Amino acid sequence: MKYKALGCVALGVAALTLASCDFSVPKSLRVKASPTVNAAFGSTSFEMSDYFSVTDVTDAFASGSTSQMKVYDYIDSTEPEVQKFLMHMKVMEMPISMSEYLGNLDISGSLSVNLQNQTVAVPAVGFTEGNSMSLDIASVFQNNLSAVGSVTASAPELGASGSAIIPAPTISLSGFSTVTFGSGSLDITFSVPDTAPANYTLVITGVALLKASDDSLIASSTGSANAKASGVISVPLTGVTLPNQIKVEITATTSGGTPPNLQTLTVTPAFTNCTISAATGFSVNETLAISPPALSLGDTTNFVEATIGTGQINLVVSPLPSNITGLDRSLDLRISQNGVDIYNQTGVSLEGLTDNKLVIPLNGTTLDDNPISVSGMVYVTGGPAGTAATGLGSAAIPVDWSVASDISLFSSITLSGFSEFGSAQTFNEPVTTDSALYKWVDLIRFDKVGLSLNYTNGLPAGNDFTLRVNSVAFGITNQDGTLAGSSTAADVEVVNDAGDGRNVPTNDYPFDPQGLGPLGIDFSITVLPPGYNSGEFTLQNLVPGSSYAFSVNDVSVVSDWYDAVITPSQNFTGEYPEAAADPIDLSMLTDYLGEGLSFSEIGARLYIGGKSATATQQVDLQGVMQAIYHYPDPTDTVEPISLLEDSVYLQNPLDTADANPASLVFASRPVLPDGTLYDDRQGADTPLPTPSLDISTALTDVFNTKPKDMRLSYDIAANSVTLGYNDLDSDAIVSVDLVLILPLSLSIPAEGADINLTKFIAGDSGSADDMFGRDPGEVDENLEKGLDSLLSMGLNMEMVNRTGVSGDFHLLGSNGFDATFSIDSGETVQMVPLGLTYENIQAMKTSPFTFEAIRIVPSGGATSIDLNRQADGTKSLEILSMTARVATEVDQTVDF
Repeated sequence: MKYKALGCVALGVAALTLASCDFSVPKSLRVKASPTVNAAFGSTSFEMSDYFSVTDVTDAFASGSTSQMKVYDYIDSTEPEVQKFLMHMKVMEMPISMSEYLGNLDISGSLSVNLQNQTVAVPAVGFTEGNSMSLDIASVFQNNLSAVGSVTASAPELGASGSAIIPAPTISLSGFSTVTFGSGSLDITFSVPDTAPANYTLVITGVALLKASDDSLIASSTGSANAKASGVISVPLTGVTLPNQIKVEITATTSGGTPPNLQTLTVTPAFTNCTISAATGFSVNETLAISPPALSLGDTTNFVEATIGTGQINLVVSPLPSNITGLDRSLDLRISQNGVDIYNQTGVSLEGLTDNKLVIPLNGTTLDDNPISVSGMVYVTGGPAGTAATGLGSAAIPVDWSVASDISLFSSITLSGFSEFGSAQTFNEPVTTDSALYKWVDLIRFDKVGLSLNYTNGLPAGNDFTLRVNSVAFGITNQDGTLAGSSTAADVEVVNDAGDGRNVPTNDYPFDPQGLGPLGIDFSITVLPPGYNSGEFTLQNLVPGSSYAFSVNDVSVVSDWYDAVITPSQNFTGEYPEAAADPIDLSMLTDYLGEGLSFSEIGARLYIGGKSATATQQVDLQGVMQAIYHYPDPTDTVEPISLLEDSVYLQNPLDTADANPASLVFASRPVLPDGTLYDDRQGADTPLPTPSLDISTALTDVFNTKPKDMRLSYDIAANSVTLGYNDLDSDAIVSVDLVLILPLSLSIPAEGADINLTKFIAGDSGSADDMFGRDPGEVDENLEKGLDSLLSMGLNMEMVNRTGVSGDFHLLGSNGFDATFSIDSGETVQMVPLGLTYENIQAMKTSPFTFEAIRIVPSGGATSIDLNRQADGTKSLEILSMTARVATEVDQTVDF
C-alpha cells in the first residue's frame, strides 16, 4: 500500500542513504571517518482516499445480514472534490398491489403436484383362441365297405369229378357310386353248409369281379379255396375302381354229391387294408364342434367398456389338404358377451374365403370387461350322387381353427381408476396478521378474479376435459373452463367475472382480506374428464394400447381488480436489520480512524414514499424511528436515540414550519435512483431528491459512537384511502429508505488524534512486516553496524498540503520510535524538515520495526481534515522532492 511506501521513504531513509553509495562488496572493510552525506530522493505523492473504496466500505458495513445495504462511490455536486460514499439501506418495503401479492402465491406448486405428467394408458383389450380337430372322411367309406354282407350262389353236385362255373352272385356297396382303391384287397370267403354230403368237394379255383351293369371284367384272381373248409381267395384292388353293384363270377372244381342236387355256396366279401384314393356319388356329412372356454379380454384394470370404431373378429378354419377335392365346408357360429349376441349365423360357407378367414365386423359393437363366449360347428359334406372326391386317403385329416379379435380404434372407451382426475386439489394460504395484505388492505373490488391454467392435453380433439374451480374467499362456486383435447401448453382462465369490464363497478366482487379469518385465500381445482361420473369417464377415438399425456404445467392467479381500500390495521413496526440477523457493526471505524478522529457530518436522509407511476390519492404517514445500540463495550447500554421527533408527519417534502403538513402523495414521492443510476454518478452533479426527513445530526452522533450492534427501529402509521386500479401500477409499494452520505471528512480535537497506520500497512492480518524485511526477532548484524554509525539524520521534504490541517505530525513506530515534523495547510510549496535522532535510529535495530500510527496535533484548536478524491485531479498531500543529510561517526570493521 502507499502508506507502507511512504513509511519506507520517510523512516527507512538510513537504509536508502547507504544504498545510494555504489561500490563493490569486499570480504572485509574497516571504516573510520566523520562524513556528512547528502542524497536526493526525487518526488512522490500519496492519496488518502485511495485506501477507501466501495469494496472497503461495503465489507465494513454491509455484512451478510445487511445485504439490503448497497454502497456506491458518490460525487456531491456541492463538494465534488471530497471523497464521499453513498450507502442505501432498504429499511422497509410493503407491496400493496393485489396483482403483486396474488401473483406471488405459489398456486402452481400446490395445486398441480398430482396432475403433472399424467398418462392415460388405453388398454389393448382383445382375445385369441384356437384348437385342432380331426376329420376322418376315409372312415366313412371304410364303414360302408365293412357293412357289405354275404351273398349266396348255387353250386352243383356232380357226383363225379368235374369243373363248374357257378352263377355270379351280386354284391351291393352303399354310400357311393364308384370307389377307387389306392391299395388293399377284397378277400372272399367261400363256404358250404355242414349238411353237405360227406363225399362232396367244392374247390374254388378263380374269381372274377364283374360290373353288374354290363358284366364287364373289373378284376380277377386265381387260387385254391376249399369251400368245405371256408377257403379264401383274395382279389387285389390297387388301382381298381368298383361300382356300387358288382358280380362275383366263380370258377370251381367239384366232385361227389348226388346230381342234380344244388348245394348252397355262401360268398362273404371283406375289404382288407384298403385305402381309397377317389370316389363318386358319395355322401359325407361330418360335424366338428368349436367350443372353447370363455375368452378373457386381457388386462382390464382400468377398462369399463368400449364401443369399437374400427375392428373385427377373424375366424380361420384351415382348408382340407390340396389333394382332396369335392368336399364342402360350412359353419354355424355364435359369439356373445353377457348373453347378448355379437355374431350368430348358421350355414356360413367356408369355401372361397381369402386366407380361409371369416371376417366378422365389430364396428359399433360395445364390449365390457366380461369374458367372450364362442361356440359353433364346422360341417364337411360331400355333394349328391355323381360328385367326385379325390385324395381321400385312409387317415384322419387335421382341421385347425382360431378366433381372434383385431381392434384398431375405440370410437369411445370408458375408463376408471385414475384417481388424479375427479379429486379436488386444494390450495390455502392464511392471511396472517403480519402480512402486507392484512396490514394494508381493508377491501378490494375485483372485476375478474380466479385462476389461469397452462396445460397440455395430448388426447385427440374432442376429448375436452373440464377444469372446475372453487374459492370461498373469492366467491367462486363450480366455475368451469375447458381443457381442449389436442392442445400443447395452452392457457385457460376460470374466473369470477362480472362481465361488465374494468372501471364499471357494477357487480364487482368484494374481497375482504382482514375478514377471512383462518380460511385465508383458498382455491381448489378439479380436473374432470369427459362424462366423469363416480370415478368413470369416457374418451373418444383412442387407439388400443396407446398412451396419451395430460399435465398441468402452471397455475397462476388472475386478479383484475377495480379498486382497493387501503386501511392499515396496525402500525408498521420493526427493526433494520431484523432481529434474526446480525446488527450493523461500526466498531471497525476505530481501526481506521482511531479513538480521537470522528466524522464531521454524515448526510442522513430518510425517504418514505410509494413506488407508482400514476397514483393521485393521498396517504398520510406518521411515525418514529430510533437507533438502538451499545457502546463498543457491549455491556455499556445506551438509551435509544430518536432519529425523528415523536409523531412527526413524514410528508414529501417535510416542512416542519407547516402547522398542517400536506399528505404524502404517491405521484410526487421522492424518486430514488436505482443501483445502476448510482453507479453511473461518477463525475455527475445531479443532486439526490429532497428527502422526507433529514436526520444527519442524530445519525452522525451514532456513527461517531462507533457501536458494534446498531439497529434502526421504526413505528409508522398511515391513514385510510381508496386507490383505483389506475392509481397504482402492478408493482406499487410503500417503502422506507435510509440514504447515508459518508464523506471522508474527519474532525480532529485540539489535543490531537491518532490515525492507525497498521490497518493500512498490514491489512486484515493485523501484523505488519518488518520495514527491513527481517523475520520477527531476527538480528541483521550488518544493518545494526550501519545504523550504529549514524549520529543523526535530517530529511527535507518539499510538500503541498491540501488537507486543510496545519500543525504538528508525530510519526509513531514500534520500539519507541517517534519522529516529529510541522506543516502548514496551503496550496504553495513548503519546505518541511524531519529530523531523526540517534534514539530514532537505534529503535530500528529491533525486528520487527514498523510504523503504527501518525498523531496529528492541529494548530489553532479543533479543525477537520478532508480526504479528497483523485478523480478531481487534486492531491491531499503531495511530496515534491526529498533531500536527506546524514551525519556519521564511523570506526568499524565490517565483515561480508
